[in-house]
Amino acid sequence: MSKPKHSSREIGRALSEQDHHILLHRLQLDRSLLGLRNLALYLFLYFTGLRIGEALSLQIGQVFDDVQVRSRGFLPAERTKGKKHGRKFCLHDSKGLLRQALRDYFLARCKQVAYPQPADPLFLSTRPGNPPAAVDCSVVRRWFAELQGKKGCNFMFPYRLHDLRHTAITRYDQKSGHDLKLTQEMSGHSRIENLLRYTHPDDADHLAVAARL
Repeated sequence: MSKPKHSSREIGRALSEQDHHILLHRLQLDRSLLGLRNLALYLFLYFTGLRIGEALSLQIGQVFDDVQVRSRGFLPAERTKGKKHGRKFCLHDSKGLLRQALRDYFLARCKQVAYPQPADPLFLSTRPGNPPAAVDCSVVRRWFAELQGKKGCNFMFPYRLHDLRHTAITRYDQKSGHDLKLTQEMSGHSRIENLLRYTHPDDADHLAVAARL
């Protein structure tokens, strides 16, 4: 009997609320410049659903107006995957965690590195350079894997970095009342069938449907 082409692990999954809060608590303990960057990047991926390459291509001026975080960012077409006109992404969450994390990281950069220019990378590498460079994707993936192995985390089945995109899309789908058109605009997928691979109903979704039967 042949094995399936993709395991559920390879397809991806959404973080549970419990695991998200465990990771968030761990990240909030580190108030160094690197720790503030990692917290901002984690929340950015968790709430916006951008691909890691898209997030790391962003510049300060696409997210900030001077020292204020914009309500929406814009990803130019050349930095998206197959999107001809670019796309907007929301920088809001109900508790303001993302905006606060971005602002804290920005202010720390102003004090410890240099005042960021609009064309500077949003998420800065720790390696010195002129012009400044964005952190590398491989560095972020390694950091996210190491984070889950620290005391207090130790998940039986560690998440991939790309699972943060699965999480953001799943949460958006749930909060929108499973409006696939809205969720498709948020995720940037051109085909609904591709989008459906990123939505992961949980027990609450099934119970809600059962209650209406």
